[in-house]
Amino acid sequence: MKKYFSKAIFISVIVILGGIFNPLISHALPILGVTPDSKTVTLGDSFTLDITITDVTDLASFVFDVKFDSAILSVSSVTRGDFFPSGGSTFNPGSFASGEVSLISGDLLGFGPGVNGTGVLASIAFDSLVVGTSSIVLESAALEGSGFPVSSIPFDLRHGFVEVLASSGPSPSPAPVPEPASVVLLGSGLLALIVMKRKVIK
Repeated sequence: MKKYFSKAIFISVIVILGGIFNPLISHALPILGVTPDSKTVTLGDSFTLDITITDVTDLASFVFDVKFDSAILSVSSVTRGDFFPSGGSTFNPGSFASGEVSLISGDLLGFGPGVNGTGVLASIAFDSLVVGTSSIVLESAALEGSGFPVSSIPFDLRHGFVEVLASSGPSPSPAPVPEPASVVLLGSGLLALIVMKRKVIK
């Protein structure tokens, strides 16, 4: 009896632990993030950061804002990523303001299923203005599925960081070092001038 009782307790513990940890393992949230999440550039450089979605299921629409330090960086353009099909979706590059691009969004057309997987939602082109660091922050973000009524998709955010370094100009050429023979000739010439000067004075 004890044997069966212990076995029942053991099985119950396994079932309880499985119920606790299985959602954590098999239901990881998709990630809306800046890619790469850390970048170093040189003053005056232009560069691009992607806003990506990772491991999403049934994505039919998205919207987000991007904020940054306008004293360090400026945005020159926002372009469509490759995650949504270009022929079957709309894309809004957002509204540009100082330190922010707001309401970047995309929507699938029609009533079909959403898109699954990992890809680029938008690409943002930046220009570096001065030496310094700037966070790239995603705000007011939302993901929605294709169901009706519309259902929100939970997700995690991954922000970014850009460091702008001073440009390194060409190193100055070192002054030429006179060769030993040149030093000897120079010394001999100076000595000859001194001797001639003394003769003139006498």
